[in-house]
Parts: sequence; C-alpha cells; structure tokens
Amino acid sequence: MRDGGLPVMARWLRTVMLRVKGPGLVLLPSLALLVLGGCAVIGAESQSAENTSKYSRLGYEALYSHGTLHEIEIIISPDEWEGLLWDMRVYAATDPNGRPNTGNYRRATFVYRGPAGDAIIDEVGFRVKGHYSRPYPEDASGGFHRAHFKVKLNKAFDQVEGTAEYEERNQRRFAKQRELELRAARWDTTQIRELYAYDLMRRAGVNTSRTGSTRLTITVGDEKHDFGIYTLVEVIDKSFLTKRYGSGANDGNLYKCLWGDSGPANLGPIDDPNNFQHPFAGNKQIIGVKDWRAHYRPTYDLKRNTEVPDHGELLDFIDNLNTLSGPPLKAYLEANFEVDRFLRYLAMNFLVGNGDDYWAVGNNYYLYFNNDGKIEFFPVDYDMSFGDGWGMSVPYFDTAHVGIYDWGNRNRELL
Repeated sequence: MRDGGLPVMARWLRTVMLRVKGPGLVLLPSLALLVLGGCAVIGAESQSAENTSKYSRLGYEALYSHGTLHEIEIIISPDEWEGLLWDMRVYAATDPNGRPNTGNYRRATFVYRGPAGDAIIDEVGFRVKGHYSRPYPEDASGGFHRAHFKVKLNKAFDQVEGTAEYEERNQRRFAKQRELELRAARWDTTQIRELYAYDLMRRAGVNTSRTGSTRLTITVGDEKHDFGIYTLVEVIDKSFLTKRYGSGANDGNLYKCLWGDSGPANLGPIDDPNNFQHPFAGNKQIIGVKDWRAHYRPTYDLKRNTEVPDHGELLDFIDNLNTLSGPPLKAYLEANFEVDRFLRYLAMNFLVGNGDDYWAVGNNYYLYFNNDGKIEFFPVDYDMSFGDGWGMSVPYFDTAHVGIYDWGNRNRELL
C-alpha cells in the first residue's frame, strides 16, 4: 500500500499533480478555494429531473434544508426506554471491549414538526448509535447525556415477513427516507461543524449525505427531556443510492469502511497479516457482513446484497491498488473509479481538517460498486472536523498543520 510513506491513492494523486501542475505546486487548497469561490461543479444537485422526481421534493428537500430548525420528538414508554438502556448494559457485559453497541431497536413514536410536513408515526425503531464512542443516554444516577441516535421508520416488530402487514411496514417512509440519523455534536460547542463540513463537501461536488438541523426532544412517559440541537444526516442506504443514480443503478455492492474488528480500512493488502492483529479481532475476517449479536464488525462491512455475499469486486479493487503502479494504475483508476469526485473530497477534507477519516486513520467512508458506472467513494462522519488532530495517531496527526502529502493511516503501530 505504501510508496515512500504514501497510500496508493496519494501516490497516484501526486503523479497527477506533477503531471498537470508541475512539481512543488500545492493543488488541493487551490481547488478548495476555487470551489468556495463559486466555480461550477458536478455534485448531487446536478442529478437528472427524472431521478429527482422519484422523491418528494417538498419532504426530502425541506428536511435537508439549511436555515430551518426542525422539531423532532421521540415518545417512548418508560419500559421501552429502560429496555434500551438494559440492552446496552447487557451487550457491554459480553463485548470483549466493553462496548454497549447493541443493534437492537426499541419501539417509539416519531413526531416531526416543520416544513417537511408535520407527521406522527407510531412504532418506529429507535436506538443509540456509534462505534467506539457510544455513550449511555441516561446514567445510573438519572442524568441524561447527548448521544447519536438512529430512527428506523420501516422497522418490523411483530409483522411476519411475507405477509401484507410486513410489506406495508417495509415500505413505510418519511420524506422518502427509510432511516434517520440524529447526530449529537458532543465535541462541538458551536453545534455546526459537522453540518458545515458536509455542506462544503457537497458544494464542492463530493457525493455525500445531505444535512439539516433539528431540536430533539425525548419524552419518556410523561417527562420531556430537551436533548438540544442535533444534525440530521442523510443515511447512506438504498434510498441514498436511488436518489443519486435512479432505480436502475442502486443494486451494486455497498461497503461501510471503518476501523473495525480487524483494524483500519486503509485499503492495504488483504493477505497482509497485520490486518488481523487488532486485540479483539481473533481470526475474524476483515471483509464480511456485520453481525452485532456475534460481536462481529468487519472493517469492510457489506451493506447491500448481503444474502449471498460476493466480495470479488472489492478484492479486485484492493488488489489493483496494491499491485499496479505508474501508467497502469492511472489507467485502471480512471476507467474504474470516480477520480474527479475523490479529488474533490481530498481537497475539501484537507481544508476542514477532519482527523477521523480515510486520510488520517483509515476510517469513516463508503465504497459503492455502481452496477451502471464507476466505483464511488462516499465520506461520512464529520463531527471531528475543524479540530486540532487525532490524538491516537502515532505520531500525533495534527490535521491543522500537516501537508497534503502527509497521511495518517499509520495505525498498525498501535496494534
């Protein structure tokens, strides 16, 4: 994966920079400034009218609009709330790392008030989310704490698969969304860093989630608890793919790539034994389908087409990244990978200084193997952007001051 300390994509990027601009000229910040200066770009907003019309612009566009503070209330019974906390405690007691990362949903009522259309939806799925930093939303002393939450609008509880009731529940949407992600800006007193970073990415032509702002209230029984301002982040799922590619190109393999049980998602060789030295990985495979019940979270987690998994495309992609170089690597990437949008991501990511990403630690992105196009890279999780670095890196990866050819992804030294 490395050539003089650079990951393969950075290697290729340097080649392109030298070829296009000549040695010594810093291209990425210049590209970012051009974007912010209003240059025309290709992004999510330039989708065809046919694709856009498949979604309710009134609901979807209004939900992910800025300048509006939406109101979301989660109404949950005391028993279900205690069950949510109990699920986390029980799971943490059996997890090798003590993480309370259960995937179990609890019944709740979803209430929305705002321009996307007031709505009350009974019996949605509700849970806390997060990988290494999932807190309990209520502690043993009764103190409430901000956490990331996920709302699954089409969650089936008692409905039996194959029945009309199950199909009706499975098709349930709000603003054409199957799921909603509510992100707490726990490290950000401004409450705007993540929303702003996503917005800059999208304005620069990066294919990533849309965002909005909401005030979140959680009502447990008769007690209302104001959880403050949250960022609404569009979930990367089939709805996300359909919105951008249409129904004819939304069935490709989609991988969530993160620092999982087998270490960082640095796109290094899969046969490299260092990929299996995470303290809690054991002999679990680095590529797979997450099974939270079995405490298995693969580094490359297949999210679509999971019934009969076929990882051949991902393995081929990683193999080519690590075995090709020079003109053959350039030709392969230009033919198979969305290079332009990836370069835009690198430019903007360098600008916002995110330390919890592919650049710094091999984390927080999706790869989509478009069945009607090229491989796409979708960055996610910007609650640590505009910060001062990532303290776990060895040495400390100061995103506020490193250069464009400095890459973190040195995490194997931690293992």
